[in-house]
Amino acid sequence: MRTQVKAVLAAGLLMVLGPIAAQATPILLGEIQANAVGNASSPATGLEPVGVFFVLGYSPPDTFKCPGYMGCEKLWALGETGSFDFDSGNATEFASIAAMLTDGLDQNLSRGAWTVNDGDPSAFPGSIGGGPDSFFDLGPAANIEFIRLVVTATLLEISVENGSQFTNYEYRGSFQLWGTIAEDVPEPTSLALLGLGLVGMGMRRRKVA
Repeated sequence: MRTQVKAVLAAGLLMVLGPIAAQATPILLGEIQANAVGNASSPATGLEPVGVFFVLGYSPPDTFKCPGYMGCEKLWALGETGSFDFDSGNATEFASIAAMLTDGLDQNLSRGAWTVNDGDPSAFPGSIGGGPDSFFDLGPAANIEFIRLVVTATLLEISVENGSQFTNYEYRGSFQLWGTIAEDVPEPTSLALLGLGLVGMGMRRRKVA
């Protein structure tokens, strides 16, 4: 008899947790491009490029400096591609960015890439774009668990002629938003209680018989 009761309780618990468990696996909710492609010329500085930062942020105080951005936690070497996951454990700005991407408000979102070098930040090129985030805002039903940066190009060509430095750059990356979205499902508690009630009635009938 106790074994039967335990089995019924376990079945009821699965009915309660089943719809919740189905929502536990993160899915791709959206994607934000962060590309910088172009060319530039400037006086030759003798500085050397170190790598590339791909960044995402809301109205950072300085366009080409890290405060206010998520992305500077990972430096990409020139020629390097691949992916990197940002979350609340390794990126200071993750929580605020995730919250603003799901609050339903229209706010200015900046993203792009720039070259990191061993001196003056203006020595090598990059570009940052920005605009209202209404196209990317997922709404309050979404929960962003991590943001995956997928980088497909980190190319930089440099030439120096007559004291001038010429550069061609192609930095291509995208920030993928991974998480879950709350959905309207039948009340699991009510279904579980109904199931337990029906099973209980069946057990009582067998006992009387």
